[in-house]
Amino acid sequence: RVPRRIVNRQLQTLVEESDTAAWKETLAVLCTYATAEEFASLCDALGTRLKTAGRDVKAATLCYICAGNVHSTVQVWLEELTREQGAATAKLQSLIEKICVLLVLDVCKQEAAPPIVGDKFAEYAEALAAQGRLSLAMQYLVRASAAASQPAAVLRERIFNSDARNAFSVPHDQHPPFPFECFDVGVA
Repeated sequence: RVPRRIVNRQLQTLVEESDTAAWKETLAVLCTYATAEEFASLCDALGTRLKTAGRDVKAATLCYICAGNVHSTVQVWLEELTREQGAATAKLQSLIEKICVLLVLDVCKQEAAPPIVGDKFAEYAEALAAQGRLSLAMQYLVRASAAASQPAAVLRERIFNSDARNAFSVPHDQHPPFPFECFDVGVA
């Protein structure tokens, strides 16, 4: 059945009908025979199928990584973290390390990170800022702001303005944008 699917270029059907226990073979077929244009969507479909079947979450994660699906990969990692025991800060640190490695991969490079990544970077930056590591927190906030995360924008503005010297030493066009909408309330 598999050779027929390959010869007839029915890889989508192969992904939909293959045995989830044989996911490695299915992924190998995709790596070998899928075109560059269809590879990501097929790997994503295989990952979704594996996750839905609940057989092997790590296998689904690998398929999502092959597909370059940052959102689904991070979502799986978050679900794993909720089941793990341990300190919240240590789990967040572990997640951030995984995300940073994931974003370096060529297949996962994107203009803007998904909002889920921006929110986690903002959460990590907040933990860093609470420990007094403002410079490092700002680096993560810049990355989080690329994902248009409101919590990241607020914390970035707060850290920037926590040092009064920034108002004078940093050119105005390099100040972080004010994260709130301004309204005239009509009070003098």
